[in-house]
Amino acid sequence: MKLTQFQADCFKNLRHVSFQPHSSYNLILGENAQGKTNLLESIWCFTGCRSFRGTRERDYLPFDGGVLQVEAGFQDSRREQTMKMCMGGGATPEKKFWCNDILRKGSELFSIFHCVIFTPEILWYKGTQVSDNFRTYALRWTAISAPSRASCPSHTDSIGVT
Repeated sequence: MKLTQFQADCFKNLRHVSFQPHSSYNLILGENAQGKTNLLESIWCFTGCRSFRGTRERDYLPFDGGVLQVEAGFQDSRREQTMKMCMGGGATPEKKFWCNDILRKGSELFSIFHCVIFTPEILWYKGTQVSDNFRTYALRWTAISAPSRASCPSHTDSIGVT
């Protein structure tokens, strides 16, 4: 599965974020507390699982109110699909999901949108066979499949955060 487009507005500190990921790999860079992990968490929401950060759902909403809206396009093994998540403010905010414009329960999403999140501690903890094998695989894959400098985009897209 590959993420093909992404938009987020009012997910924590993310405002008017929109990008089309590169087909090979993407780097998310920035100063501390600028929204890098929030961006990953907003993508993770499409799995229908609880936050990998332990965040309560009402904490997805920005302090200043507003309606949270996250949209993504992705290519799975069969076709291009779209996902959308909305969550309004109020006393009891409720997340709603759509897949290909069909309202879905959060519990249905795990079989539709496949996503894996891991932390640097897992990858770089010395002495474990899993982390050693993963590092070896990742470094080999990067060396083999990394695009040439000429094929990389020459511009950087800005991500708006407040």
